[in-house]
Amino acid sequence: MSLSRKLHLIIIPIFIAMTLSSLIEIIQTRGTYQEDFDASLKTSMTVLSPAISMDIFNVDQPSALKALYGIFSNKDIVSAVILTEDKKFFTGALKKEHSQLHDLQQNDELVKYVNEYHDDGSHEFRVLPLASGERVYIYPLYNDVGYNTKIFLHGYLVIKASTHALSNRILFMFLRLLGGLFVSFALATVVTRLILQIQVIKPIASLMEASIALAKGKFTKITNIKEDNKDEIYQLTTSFNTMAYKIEEHLNLLRGMSLATQEIVKSESPEEIYFTSEKHLKELLDAREVYLCLNISKDFNLNFDSFKIIPEGSKFTLNKIFFHHMETSPETFFLSAEENPGNDKHAVGSPLLTTQGKLVGIIIVLIDFNHPKREEEILQILRNLSISVTTAIVNYGRVLQEKDKANIERDLELAKVLQNSILSTPKQESDFYRIATFYKPAGKCGGDWFATYELDESRLFILFGDVSGHGTPAALLTAATKGYADMLVQSYSYKQVTSEHIITDTLSHLNRCLFQNGKQLYFMSLSAFIVNFREHKIYASSAGHNPTIMLKKNEKNQILSSLIHLKSGDLLGFSQESFYESTVLSFFPGDKLIFYTDGLVEGENEHKKKYGLRRLKATIEKFGHLSPATLLDQTYSTAFAFFGGVIPADDITLLAIEFKENK
Repeated sequence: MSLSRKLHLIIIPIFIAMTLSSLIEIIQTRGTYQEDFDASLKTSMTVLSPAISMDIFNVDQPSALKALYGIFSNKDIVSAVILTEDKKFFTGALKKEHSQLHDLQQNDELVKYVNEYHDDGSHEFRVLPLASGERVYIYPLYNDVGYNTKIFLHGYLVIKASTHALSNRILFMFLRLLGGLFVSFALATVVTRLILQIQVIKPIASLMEASIALAKGKFTKITNIKEDNKDEIYQLTTSFNTMAYKIEEHLNLLRGMSLATQEIVKSESPEEIYFTSEKHLKELLDAREVYLCLNISKDFNLNFDSFKIIPEGSKFTLNKIFFHHMETSPETFFLSAEENPGNDKHAVGSPLLTTQGKLVGIIIVLIDFNHPKREEEILQILRNLSISVTTAIVNYGRVLQEKDKANIERDLELAKVLQNSILSTPKQESDFYRIATFYKPAGKCGGDWFATYELDESRLFILFGDVSGHGTPAALLTAATKGYADMLVQSYSYKQVTSEHIITDTLSHLNRCLFQNGKQLYFMSLSAFIVNFREHKIYASSAGHNPTIMLKKNEKNQILSSLIHLKSGDLLGFSQESFYESTVLSFFPGDKLIFYTDGLVEGENEHKKKYGLRRLKATIEKFGHLSPATLLDQTYSTAFAFFGGVIPADDITLLAIEFKENK
């Protein structure tokens, strides 16, 4: 029987019996007391009626009032009046505060009750209960003396009484009832306390101590359980012990899983991943055999030939059943010994899927047929560890990628160093000119390049080119082209070779070099200018490059820009038979030439709007009065303000040269 039922059987009957007994006694006492009071008052009125009748007959009010005072010996009497036979007030008395009696000259209330009274000839004593709880008693006064055979009505004796005494007695009964209930409750509390102390408090205290110990990691079990009293406390204690056991088992499993996860993720090779996984799976699942099947195909295809099984040399093979599970539902699966031919063990498998859904492998665990763990628990453990195995494999692949990336980064740095060496800043000033350059590749290295050569004391050779594309291949191609150009320039006997021949010969040789090495995959635009400062002439040729901008001052000392349109030949590397012509131009001291690549004019802002040649010319005219270095700084700043944070897709290179007065 449950403890709550025991307590109910002890306490509830006591309270019910006491309450019913007291209520019955109160009801009975109230009725008996009222009847006794009415009978007593009737007797008193009967005794007084002859004398009062005589006083009415003799019209002796003082004597009648004196007789009336005797009635007030009953403390419950409130007022009393005597009426004549025609229901007129004769005399009366009223009890006020401190039980003082006062004579009445009139009492309309009691007269009213008598007026409502109708004698039916029975001459009976009447009782009228009032809504206020008070009662009115009417006693008709007759001359019922024996010697006179005729009965006359002399008047009425009317008394108003309260139920104060009855209420006090009932209140006392209630107080006694409450006292009895309090005593009963106190006794019941003591008894209940003793019962609770033995059957509830002590077991709960044990549960609390065990709970505190459990919170501290001590899995203390409660042993003082009475099996002969299997109530709720027994069930609660038993459930606590079961819970503590399961929590301890689960925490041990979590610790093992956490340790396994940390060690597996730290593995640095597929073999280390396998041996670490095998160790922990044998501890957590009592596994007999563990196999790691790595997907070594580039596209992570699901076929027999794309898997490498670790440990190598094992007799284990992936059969069609495993692949069927992978194809239908790539989730952790469980095969019984009957479903796994040639084995007397269960086979548990889990796909190793990356977050992108790529199958990097499968881990297979063979377990004895009579394994104690439930199937779902085994699947959950393997599923969780598979995540760590997958992470370790992915990390291993990333390490290999990082190594490759590091090699590529090293090659890029070498290409950048190489390009910086070929784009060394030219001589910035001489007696004849001032020169400045600006270079910003789209990546670490680019395909733009320039070179300046002083052929003799009065001639400057300028090459300004752009290889299609950018990045390492373009940078290496520009390096090769620059090296070949250096060799060509050094081979010329300048005093015997004219400027026109140097330009056209250089473009032809560079074209053949690029045609042979670029294999028509890469092309180069190039401007070639030789400036003769003594003759104030420019010998120029172009291999498909952008027209160069020239700045001049007009008669009003205004700076105007113009494009130098040359007879442009084919891009270098396009055809081995390309032909190039030179053009002769004149210049004056103070004029400037600005070379640029298409990365600047074709650069776009966030609205896909190009910077364009028109904006470039306007900017150069605006700042054309500045030195070449300041002019390029302002040109670059204006263009990049237009781009609005959009990174240009191509390399940007600028070269500005200002012609000084010939000394």
